[in-house]
Parts: sequence; C-alpha cells; structure tokens
Amino acid sequence: NYSHKKELILQDFMDVEYIALETNDDFINQGIVLDIGKEFILVKNRNRINDGTIFVYDRSGKSIRKINRKGQGGEEYISLYSVTLDEENEEMFVNDILGKKIVVYDLYGNFKRSFKHKNGINFQFYIDVFNYDRHHLICYDENHEEIPFVLMSKQDGHIAREIKIPFKEKKFLRQLKQEGNDGQGVIGVGPSPYYSIFPFDGNWVLSELSSDTVYTFLSDYSFCLFIVVP
Repeated sequence: NYSHKKELILQDFMDVEYIALETNDDFINQGIVLDIGKEFILVKNRNRINDGTIFVYDRSGKSIRKINRKGQGGEEYISLYSVTLDEENEEMFVNDILGKKIVVYDLYGNFKRSFKHKNGINFQFYIDVFNYDRHHLICYDENHEEIPFVLMSKQDGHIAREIKIPFKEKKFLRQLKQEGNDGQGVIGVGPSPYYSIFPFDGNWVLSELSSDTVYTFLSDYSFCLFIVVP
C-alpha cells in the first residue's frame, strides 16, 4: 500500500528534444523509430505484414527519401526487423531475422554487402544490433546458452570478440506450449520485446536475464557492476 503518489515530469530529470516528422502524400507512416543519428532519423511502419519501407528524415524531421529493398533476391531483405545507422561510414545495417542475415546498404539504398548471422550458423539470430564503433556492431542473441553478446565485424560478419556474462543457467522470459494431436502447433507466450543492450555515458549496459547482475561494458573490454541483485 503506497501512502502517496509522486508525479514526475520527463523534462525535470532528462534533456528532451521533440521532433515532428513531416507528413505529406508520400510520407505517411506510423512513426516507428529505427535509429537516430546526428544527421538522420530512420522510421518504419508497425504491421504484421511488414511492408519493408525505410523512411529517411533529417534531424529536423524533414522527409528526404524512402527506401524499400524487400524481396527474395541476394541483395534484398525478407524482413525489416531493425536497422542500425552508421553515419560515419554512411551505411545502414538491416537486420533480417527471417533471412538470418544482415544486409548493408548506403544511405540511398544501394546494396553494398551482406553476411549471415553467427558467421554462417543459420539456426540462431540476433535480436539486438547496435553500432559499436567504426569497425564493429554489438549484438545480442537471446538463444545462445553461454555467450549471448558479441562484437561483429561490419565488413564480413565474423565474430571479433565474444562478451561473456557470468550466469549459472540460461533462462528465458517466455513459455512454449505444443498443441494438436501431432504436437506440431507451438504457441509462444511472453512479454513485449525488450532491449538487452543500452548505450550509456560512452559505454554499453548489458542486461542478460539469466544473470543476477547488470554490467557496464567499457571501451577496454572490461566490466564494471551497474546493478547487483542481492
């Protein structure tokens, strides 16, 4: 039982910037933000069909261009799960979890290269992908039972460094139930998607459900404790 309620105003403890995205006949979307850089904002629609369109805005919210490379070809993506913006290299990394690959385009949508998740292993995939530095992405694979966090090369997808979070047993925040006489129907139950990687003060906070500790991953590849559950 709470004795009182305290209302907090976001601006009281955070620096807040509001950007209105331009809407016109060609730029109508649901405003699901994929990534924000110093110069560009990337947006998509939220729908089950996933139309595959990337809407590019500048930092003032003015519409610039639309990009759609959805398809079955070698230079295309099947699903537009997420996009990681790399303004320094003028590239976009499309995380195609259905194709279990990452497809790289320039900021105009021209294909540059692609590589498989897990350096060619097809049965696992990354649900979180962020821009770590000029040469690497930092990725999270919730299905890996030992080392879910890795640094991946932006050029060919090879694992440059494995980031091991200590835990005793792999745990998942979801349940699977098989239905039907043949047991082929599988229903998954769990919370809404949540991030396990967060940029923080020039470093990265890594949260693995199986661990009782949240760590800060430093630039020298060492850890410091961020939150410890007693």
